[in-house]
Amino acid sequence: MPRSGPLVTPRFQQFWAAQSLAYLGDMVSFIVVPLVAVTILRVSTAEVGLLAALGPLPALLLGAHVGSWIDRSGAEIATMRVAGLVRAAALASVPAAAAAHALTFAHLCVAAVLVGCASVFFNVAASTALPGLCAKSDLVTANSATRMSFSIAAVAGPSLGGLLVQAVSAPAALLLDSVAFLLASLLLTGITLTHRRPDPNDAQAAKTDDGGVRAGLRYIRQDRTQTALLTETVTASLAYTAYFTLLLLFATRDLHLSAGQLGTALGVGALGAVIGSALAAPLGRRLGLGGTLVIGAVAYSAILLIIPVAPRNNPGVAMALIMAAELVSAAALMLAEIPAASLQQAITPYGQLGRVRGVALAANYGARTVAGVLAGTLGTILGPPEAMTLVLGIGVAGGIYLIFTPLRRIKSLMALSLPSDR
Repeated sequence: MPRSGPLVTPRFQQFWAAQSLAYLGDMVSFIVVPLVAVTILRVSTAEVGLLAALGPLPALLLGAHVGSWIDRSGAEIATMRVAGLVRAAALASVPAAAAAHALTFAHLCVAAVLVGCASVFFNVAASTALPGLCAKSDLVTANSATRMSFSIAAVAGPSLGGLLVQAVSAPAALLLDSVAFLLASLLLTGITLTHRRPDPNDAQAAKTDDGGVRAGLRYIRQDRTQTALLTETVTASLAYTAYFTLLLLFATRDLHLSAGQLGTALGVGALGAVIGSALAAPLGRRLGLGGTLVIGAVAYSAILLIIPVAPRNNPGVAMALIMAAELVSAAALMLAEIPAASLQQAITPYGQLGRVRGVALAANYGARTVAGVLAGTLGTILGPPEAMTLVLGIGVAGGIYLIFTPLRRIKSLMALSLPSDR
């Protein structure tokens, strides 16, 4: 561990621990809530699908508005604490109702929506709070740490959730998960932020709420770097979500992989995100922050183009190709995402970061929604492998686009001239 920087600052360590615990809680509930529906309520396939759709819906509908509210309130840490308590209460209500033999599918849906809404508040507030916890020069290191926590949680969380269900039952697993959110909220106690000195014009803009979405979009549209970052977010999300939807069909029907083989390949591949999180900061120093971002954005989709040409008659080789491609792709995603988040936090003026992060979150989930329809349409017309190639080409094009933007020339955060530094 370094002797200086955000990782040795007590308040960042508290923040990091709380965020890591919340990430793990999210990933555990992601698998356990549907298992409650299946094992306790015995719901239909359509009801499971509805439950799955309710989770991300708040991010799409509320993201930009939540960001606007956080900008105006300036209460990032308080928001995170309340969001943690709401998630703890919503999840704890499920085993309480189950114990009283009063649990219904409607109750589970309401709990899922409440958890989803609280997650939007927590995540937007967390990304907005980070510049107030560390110096501008430390943002890449800080984002690398938090993204590594997310990556580890994404790999370990579903497995832990499954083990907890097997050991203590699905409702009891949710009770333990609610304790994790309660502890995350308690860990945030006493943390104070040091915000950058606001530019008078930015401070005035922060007091004006013209819908959140319009304000955030207008600010992004006026800045080529912000526009490039949002474009990369949307194209990458669209490409990967459509690809993944098609992969499930292609891998099982054309490559003849079992569900276990596909799950193993994807699980091992997800470890690439941990590797990418560790490499983002040193590569950013060696290649430049913008160069690292561009390489990651292109490689994220490009490496996956080997999967549509995987051999149809050799499941072992196909599984190995998926594993290797997902490993590199997940690492590349972190090489793009960590510099992108750090740049956005560094260049966005005081009082606008919540709006910008909220718009990015809403755009991300909007792209995922479109991707599902796009995958179904193209897969039906062209077939899964050809459709996968086409949608991944969109992702590659989004990365190549960054070469022609100011992002490519950014060497480090300290080289930037920020409005809030004037």
